[in-house]
Amino acid sequence: MKKFLLTMFACSVSMCILPLVFAVSVESLISSIDQASAKKGSPTHQISFLKSLETLLNSPSFTTSQYKDIFAELSSYTTEKIKQLSTPWTTIKPSDGTNYLHLDNVNPAKIREMLLMRHNQERTSRGVAPYAYHSDLEKSAQTRADQLKAEERTSNTHLRNAGDGYYSYASITDWFATLGIQFPSAGGGKVAFSENIGRGYYTCNTTDCTEKLITALKTTRDFFMSEKGRNGEHYRAITMGNFTQMGIGVSIDTEKKRYYLVIHYGIDIMGS
Repeated sequence: MKKFLLTMFACSVSMCILPLVFAVSVESLISSIDQASAKKGSPTHQISFLKSLETLLNSPSFTTSQYKDIFAELSSYTTEKIKQLSTPWTTIKPSDGTNYLHLDNVNPAKIREMLLMRHNQERTSRGVAPYAYHSDLEKSAQTRADQLKAEERTSNTHLRNAGDGYYSYASITDWFATLGIQFPSAGGGKVAFSENIGRGYYTCNTTDCTEKLITALKTTRDFFMSEKGRNGEHYRAITMGNFTQMGIGVSIDTEKKRYYLVIHYGIDIMGS
């Protein structure tokens, strides 16, 4: 990869202030943008940061410099990243108004936003339509997360019945039906739903544990995303082209300082 010299900036939370000179590639600069953006936390803060960077890259000092083509490429990437972060997501409200995420001292809306937004960023980057959030899948995912906690599972499992294999599609279909959830046939040999499961360390004793739980859940989320290179089963569930909806469940075992995360994905549920 061709290297070049250019002036870059060490950025604070709100503005870029200290000019430095590096010999870097476009790829490394894009990686730096991604890392700096991620440190801002919520999508709203990331968008604000990226818009400031976009304005800077489109300023005359950059567009007329000898590296204007490089800065234009970075500006285009930043614009696209803002578009991905701004992708709208919708929640299909449960008919009875129930919130199935029962989490002490945690804002459930922010948990949904973090996971759904990251899923839809990845789907959009691959040209796949974003997920809608479905409360019925939140109900099923929360039910499964609570089951895993009650069983004190120390390994991730999709088993519903004794004697099932690692992933019994028929047994899970029947399990969904007991919750009043039915999927039509996907056709073409495709599956109609999938289930991602993860667990990890978590403890919090403050009055607002939202950010601590988000940080903990990102460990599992990042594990799912790490399968991208080999298109692993967890990553495929995130990016499956025929899936349209998802829902999450989180159960906390305070004694064992452990969380259980379940995410259900699927095509349009029958009757919804």
